[in-house]
Amino acid sequence: MNKLLQPNRFRNINILVLALFLILLAGAVTYVQERMLFCDASYICFHVLNLDRFCISEHRYGSFITQMFPLIAGKLQLPLSGVILLYSISFNLFYLTVAALLIFRYKNTLLALLMAFYYILFVSHTYFWTNNEIHQATAWMFLFFGFMLHFKNRTYSWWLHLPLFILLAGLSIFTHPLILLVFPFLWFFFLSGENRPYNILQSVLLTLLLAGIVVVKYLLMQESAYDKQKIPGITLPAILNIFSSPMAGIIMKKFISHYYFVPVIFIWGLYSAFRIKKYKEIVLTIGFAFGYFTAVCLTFDSFIPFYHESEWMPFTIIVAAPFVFYTIPRLNSTIATGIIIIIFVTRIVSIGIAGEKFTERKDWIYSTLDQMKKQEITKGYIYTGDEKTDNILMMPWGLPLESIIASTLQGDMSRRTFFADNPEKVAERITQAGKGFVSSFWVEQAQSLNSYYFPVDTSTYQPVYTDR
Repeated sequence: MNKLLQPNRFRNINILVLALFLILLAGAVTYVQERMLFCDASYICFHVLNLDRFCISEHRYGSFITQMFPLIAGKLQLPLSGVILLYSISFNLFYLTVAALLIFRYKNTLLALLMAFYYILFVSHTYFWTNNEIHQATAWMFLFFGFMLHFKNRTYSWWLHLPLFILLAGLSIFTHPLILLVFPFLWFFFLSGENRPYNILQSVLLTLLLAGIVVVKYLLMQESAYDKQKIPGITLPAILNIFSSPMAGIIMKKFISHYYFVPVIFIWGLYSAFRIKKYKEIVLTIGFAFGYFTAVCLTFDSFIPFYHESEWMPFTIIVAAPFVFYTIPRLNSTIATGIIIIIFVTRIVSIGIAGEKFTERKDWIYSTLDQMKKQEITKGYIYTGDEKTDNILMMPWGLPLESIIASTLQGDMSRRTFFADNPEKVAERITQAGKGFVSSFWVEQAQSLNSYYFPVDTSTYQPVYTDR
């Protein structure tokens, strides 16, 4: 086994990686409402409880690992405060578990460090947007590569390895489309090294198998209204002018002002690889980094922190790989430890600063519910268009479910709920609703809701008058 992968050489790094994931887990407890009363988390939690089944869309099957927490909690009829706490920690508990398996089961400190960089290097606001399945897909991917790289040390047969290989690869690739841009990079990165786990024949066969899984996922994306629109239109002129695109200009500035560790690690890692003549890995890294950069810049032309941080996070896996595998092992242990501490602490502080915005948003929801209580209404609406309110909300589509969950948490006997939209849409949604419940994207009848968690009356929607 490669000495560079032995945990004894990097005991401090093992501790730091586990400490990071424990801190992120603690944050999931501290910021439970900030995370769960925001967009997709409320949407999925509500529908899991209301329908009593998984809420998996776009064939993103790997998300079952976190959804099983609110599903089981709902079947046990735990208080909603306990349900959302379990759901909030489920994400970070999953990531911590995978990191622990990489360190203790697969003895792969460096792979665990690369995984840690994914969950911290490009993270501030997106820490509070838990439900982008790319994070769960990435955890499945790192578990897959830990399992793959440990193949030479297996105590079981090839025929047992193969089905687990297919299962973990499938969970990773199917759980989010962005994995299609990263998974092949790590696959060829590890196969090109001297510690590749498979012989040539095995490598070819498994590569063809993975290609088949990728093709199936891509074809399913073509049938999806949501995923298909995220596939960029790539042309030669667009690629040649990629650095003049709006997103390229935005992200280059942010590499200097906020995500400054990313370019430093990228350049340092390539320099280390060059010094030890890892030319294939250099070409591979630059090629995939440029490909990922191009894909994101062609897909998006603006930057909403909580959303687009998630879209850029997989990019860090590509650019950080040479640093993790070629720079860190050749640094003095004390220096390597110090560098990692500086990176982790700086990024954790960024998460804490970003948390203020989501706390403000949570408080705004409760303030609006209090105003509804004063007006003696249980169903309300407000108009979007006010700059201050829109900045607080960021995205308003989840408000019907965020508000009914918040109302349940504060103990309202008849749950209060409200939505926000422009005047034309508000009138349309009220007409459609009648005495029903305006959900995020459709109207539901009051009697169709889970009466244990979300009892609502049959009153009509009224305007919410606020002081804001």
